[in-house]
Amino acid sequence: MRCGSTLLLALVALGGCGYHLVNARAPFGLRRVAVVPFVEDEIAGISADLAQELATELGAMGVDLTADRGSADAVLAGHIVSARTYPIVSPKGILSYQVSVVVLATLTKASKEVWRSQIEAHDDFPPTAQPASEPGGALVTEASRRMALHRAAQRAAREIRERLVLAAAAQGA
Repeated sequence: MRCGSTLLLALVALGGCGYHLVNARAPFGLRRVAVVPFVEDEIAGISADLAQELATELGAMGVDLTADRGSADAVLAGHIVSARTYPIVSPKGILSYQVSVVVLATLTKASKEVWRSQIEAHDDFPPTAQPASEPGGALVTEASRRMALHRAAQRAAREIRERLVLAAAAQGA
């Protein structure tokens, strides 16, 4: 009983300080969401990964996912603003590469935009030990870049979920 009293006291104290717990329930009271693959102006191949990761994040919150926009409470869609790869260099040469993804996400309910946010996600990958000009070198580098893009999509999906939850909590939805 003492443990329960301590927990209750801690929750009351946090609430009195202006803090409140954000629940893991679906944001904005959503039950069914259509996650639409994000538009890519320059094909980077991240749209499908991002849609899958968003579906996983929302599904973990108890949201039912649907491909039918008409039966959904809301539609989560967006735009891949950019997906770039940059070398990180030193006087000794290329230390690593970084992928940088900028995503604009929107949540629409009944044809009305209720939330919008721009997210930037990054991930690094090492240069290959063999130059791209040697057999297999370019493939190793491309495979590493694809894995880094996938990890960036995971990060972007988590950030979208977190921002949705915080925005809904701020609005009391």
